Amino acid sequence: MDTMGLRSPRILVADDDDVVREVIKEMLKGFGLEVDAVTAREEMVDRCRRSMLAGLRYDLVILGVYSPFELEGGTAATMLLELDPDARVIISAALPGGWPYPARGEGGIVGSLDRPFRMQDLVRAVHEGLGPFRDHAGVR
Repeated sequence: MDTMGLRSPRILVADDDDVVREVIKEMLKGFGLEVDAVTAREEMVDRCRRSMLAGLRYDLVILGVYSPFELEGGTAATMLLELDPDARVIISAALPGGWPYPARGEGGIVGSLDRPFRMQDLVRAVHEGLGPFRDHAGVR
């Protein structure tokens, strides 16, 4: 089988909670995905900028959100989408009362994970979030 041109999806996990960030990273690495992890906001935007300049853009960003105000103007998601309008973002939320922010498909948001979540929820969200990438990279 010719595997030239096929690569594992590149995923960036951006979360202020060290434990959550490392657990998500290790879970995804267990499925053979290429995963980097940073604290949210400026570090995430800087990492994405450097990756794009190097021609190694992230295929998906999982962004931890702890307050509904984190999705208003000037937030990490907004900053990322200003840098890369084609970015694909999954919001990993620890918000009581559900999902009070942009709907899936709006402004680069391709999915959500309400905490606590199970491994199969994470895998499903990532699979759906990768969208067209998974079809071109052989991801099943």
